[in-house]
Amino acid sequence: MTQLTGLIRPYTDHRVLAIGMIAYANAIPALLTASTLAIWLKEYGLSYSAIGLFSLVHLPCNFKFLWAPILDQARLPILGKRMGQRRSWLFLLQLMSILCLLWMALLNPSENLMGFITLSVLTSIAAASQHVILLAYQVQTLESREWGVGEGMSVFGFRMGLLSSGAGALYLASILPWSWVYTILAGVMALALLVVLLIPEPETIHEIEYTKAIHLKDRINSWFHNVFLQAYKDFTRRHGWLWILAFMVLYRLPDHLLGPLPSLFLLDVGYSKAEIATVSKVFGLVTTILGGLTGGLLLREWSFHKTLLFAGVFHGASMIGFILLNQTGYHMPTLYSVMALEHFSSGLGLTAFFSYQMSQCNTKFAATQLALMTAAAALGHRIGGLAGGYLVDWLNWGGFFVIVSVSTIPGILMVLGLPGRTTVGKDGKWKLNPATT
Repeated sequence: MTQLTGLIRPYTDHRVLAIGMIAYANAIPALLTASTLAIWLKEYGLSYSAIGLFSLVHLPCNFKFLWAPILDQARLPILGKRMGQRRSWLFLLQLMSILCLLWMALLNPSENLMGFITLSVLTSIAAASQHVILLAYQVQTLESREWGVGEGMSVFGFRMGLLSSGAGALYLASILPWSWVYTILAGVMALALLVVLLIPEPETIHEIEYTKAIHLKDRINSWFHNVFLQAYKDFTRRHGWLWILAFMVLYRLPDHLLGPLPSLFLLDVGYSKAEIATVSKVFGLVTTILGGLTGGLLLREWSFHKTLLFAGVFHGASMIGFILLNQTGYHMPTLYSVMALEHFSSGLGLTAFFSYQMSQCNTKFAATQLALMTAAAALGHRIGGLAGGYLVDWLNWGGFFVIVSVSTIPGILMVLGLPGRTTVGKDGKWKLNPATT
């Protein structure tokens, strides 16, 4: 009992709980501007080509590193003075998402399609920006030993937010109009505004000085060179920065190759839609969350490298279950075992992956450098998402799962060459902390 209490205690820290609640609200717009929205639009009678336009809604978020320096250094009037740099941006971006969703609830998409698209884009940009700020907040609020715990709670909150805006929204839509569904979920998100008001502002916010010249052109030029470019120059001065970005692309490639394909595989094997929903979606969600929370605890005891290696090997080995399932066919106990291993290892790797990102950013430019690394990870998502279907057509399911398992090897090998946690010395130069390797 004492051991169990010791495992749970890190997740009861008020800062960690607050991070989980904000992550929950941050996740809700993800599906309300994607698959859930597509169902709403279909019920309004929009064509598939019109609905297809919404696949571009999240495209601008891949370039969030371009406006992240503003999030790092631009102080908001009134809010910035009263709440501080991080909390003011968290509050504003959350409020922006809520207002956009409420506005969408008032529109008829068949009569104002462009308005719907514009609001969806603004919502996704606000949510993506808030995610980066939340990561930066974790870096500056929690001790490095607690980053894994914070990210484990963030995984939990985010997954529950996806459940609410996915299955939860569809259930509500079966008994309520869609406009009410969006209004209710926007109201739920508003609770996160109260959380932001209650959390403390990090003490380690650094403002970069730049020339405040009389002429606007000179002020913009000074800001661009001393603030905007400085964040990227700082990142490229660290040891192994190109290796880090390549690792961001490759480590989670197996997850991206899988994408939604396991559900199609299970249909081909002979499982019903209800069985897939129960095992893959509900049971899979629970095991992903457990994996994420376990990853946070491991990172308290292990280094980033050891945890990343363990998660990578574990996830690659879990693909053997799919290969076995492809051979044996319909067998419910095997399905539960395969889903448990794959989702648990995926959640474990997810926590370790984002926690390592935190170890490689300068707190002075945390939002910008985290945005850069998450953008590199998004590139891996695009590559894997495009390649997965082609591989199935070419190799069939057995060969596909072999390729997914093998695709873990580059990421695992890259872990061996990753720099450990780095810190900035008084001379402004990056220094390696070998204790975290």
